[in-house]
Amino acid sequence: MHKKYLLLGFCVMALLGLCFVLALLYHHYKLDLVEVYVASHNLKANHEIVEDDLKKIEVPRAYLSKEIIIEKERLLGSLVYLDTRIAKDSFFYEDLVLTKGEGRDADYRYLSLSHFDLLASDLANDPSHLVKNMKIDLYLTIEQNVVMSDLLFENVQIIALYDKDQKAIEFGDNQSRVNSLSLALEEEYIPIINEALKLGELSFSVSPDSYDKDAALSFNEDTRLRTYFSCLSA
Repeated sequence: MHKKYLLLGFCVMALLGLCFVLALLYHHYKLDLVEVYVASHNLKANHEIVEDDLKKIEVPRAYLSKEIIIEKERLLGSLVYLDTRIAKDSFFYEDLVLTKGEGRDADYRYLSLSHFDLLASDLANDPSHLVKNMKIDLYLTIEQNVVMSDLLFENVQIIALYDKDQKAIEFGDNQSRVNSLSLALEEEYIPIINEALKLGELSFSVSPDSYDKDAALSFNEDTRLRTYFSCLSA
C-alpha cells in the first residue's frame, strides 16, 4: 500500500511538472517572446559597454520598437553618448548608444572635444529652432567706434540643449524654451569664445553642413576681429 501511494505521488508530481513545462512553452509561443538586453546597472555618459553591463531578459516581440538594439554583438564595445545616461533595466535605444561601424572615427573625434555651455541670453538670435547634433557657425559682433562683425567658428556641433531647469530638451519638444546650449569645442578654442563674450555679442547661423559628420570644426584664423583678442596676440 505504501509503495502504491509513493507511485501515485510520483505520477502526480510528474504530471504537474509536465503541465508546468507545457504552460511555459505555450506562454512563450503565445507571446512570441524575444531575448533582449537591458542595462544591468546605471551607465554614465561616454561609458564603453562591456559584458557586465548587460542583462538578458525576455519580452513579447510586440513590445519592442525598431529603435531598440537587441543584438549583443552590436552593444559590446559601443559607447553611451556624451549627453546621455542609461538607467538600470532600460533598453538600449539607437539614439542613446554610439555603436561600432561606419562613421565611428568621426564620432570619436567628437567625443574627444570639450563641452562649452553657452547661455541663450548670450546669443543675439533665438536658438529655439536648434536641435541636438546640429552644427552651427558662430559670429562675433563688436562695437569699437564702428560696428564690426565676422565669422569666428565653423561647424560647431550642439551636444545638447537645456531648459531653465537644466533638463535636456529632446528632439520634437516644441514646448520647452532653450536656456543654454552645450557645444563641442577644441580645448584651445575655449579662451577665444570666453573673450568673445566679453568683447561683444555672439550670434549663429545654421551651417550648410549642419548634419554632415565629415564637416570639421574650425576657427577662422583670418577673422577681421583678431586684433581685439588678447589671447590671440603674438
